[in-house]
Parts: sequence; C-alpha cells; structure tokens
Amino acid sequence: MSLPPGLEIPTNADIIKACNEFETYETRDVMYKVALSHMQTHWKKPEDMADAIGVLLLTWNQSFYRYHGNFDIKRLEDCIIDNMDLLTEFKERTISSLCDEDNEQIRKLFNGFNEALQGASSVKSAVSTVKTLHLLAPEFFPLWDREIAKRYKVNYDRNPDESYIQFCKYSQTMHEHIKHYKLPPLKKSILKIMDEYNYCKYTKGWI
Repeated sequence: MSLPPGLEIPTNADIIKACNEFETYETRDVMYKVALSHMQTHWKKPEDMADAIGVLLLTWNQSFYRYHGNFDIKRLEDCIIDNMDLLTEFKERTISSLCDEDNEQIRKLFNGFNEALQGASSVKSAVSTVKTLHLLAPEFFPLWDREIAKRYKVNYDRNPDESYIQFCKYSQTMHEHIKHYKLPPLKKSILKIMDEYNYCKYTKGWI
C-alpha cells in the first residue's frame, strides 16, 4: 500500500538521525522501557500487566488523565483477561504478517481497550488505546499521536478503530522498507523506531 500524498519512506540516515534526536531530548522514554520490561516479565498476569500499562499511560499521556480523571484499573484488568488469547497471538507476530483477515480482531481489541481506558469523565483516548496495544504487542501494533495521525491522514476523532486499521497498513508499508536498513543495535522494535522517527519529524519538528 502506498503512503498518503506528501509522505515519503524515510532513508536509513533519516531513521538514525531521528533515533539519536529522540534519545537526546525525550527523557520520558525510560518509562517506556520500564513498562515494556514489566509487561514482558509478567505476561499472562493481568494485574501486573495493567500496572505496566498504567506506568506508560500516566507518563506518556498524563495530560489526558490529569484533565479527564484516571481510568478504572479493574476494568482494564478485565479487558486484558477477556482478550488474553488474542493478545498472545498478536504478541508473537510482526506487522509484516498483517492482512485483511486481521481487521475484525484489531477492531475488537481497539474498541475494548478504548472503553477500558476512558477517563473517569467517560472521555476516550485513541492515543492511550494505541499506546496500550503497542505495549502488549510491540512488534505488531504501531504507535501514533494526534499530529502523527494527522500527517498520515487518518482521523481518529471519527471512526477511530477504522482509522487505526488504515494506519496499521501504512505502517506495514514503512516497516517493509525499514526492516532492511543497517541500524545500530538499538534493542527496540522496528515499530518503536518508526514511532521515534514520526515523533521527531511530525510531532516535535526536531528533524
């Protein structure tokens, strides 16, 4: 699938530059590493998995929850339990294997976690939902924020689940190029590296 008009596949040098800028300026990334390690260590332990998600969201999306109130941790645990088998399947896959037959399952997970992660004011966050899906399956689910979604021409204020499926397909296109690049040993998934590029270029304008 081609990328939306105005977007180009980054070069090998672009990706390396973005990762360097991200490491230099984005101090919150340590919480991603902590949350990811906790998630992987405590897989299939819903209470601990929910804690890992909380560590990430209350750091990376703290402004949303400060304004709308925190999510219900028990509701999140229940969502993890209800979807554990499906989450485990996606955890073992990479986005290279994405196909149209996955759409229904992605939609199910997106909508389930979108409900579970809403703030106390019942306002939902497509950003929190996607960050959570990525933490649960970091090689399959790509990350976005509002500015990144805007640049990829996917509007998550309207039909966010369908917008995310479209974003996954665009991300698969980028992934198929970037996975062949010569990159230093970064100990990150390719999707995390792609997010660092998108964040540096579109969200922050650092590159």
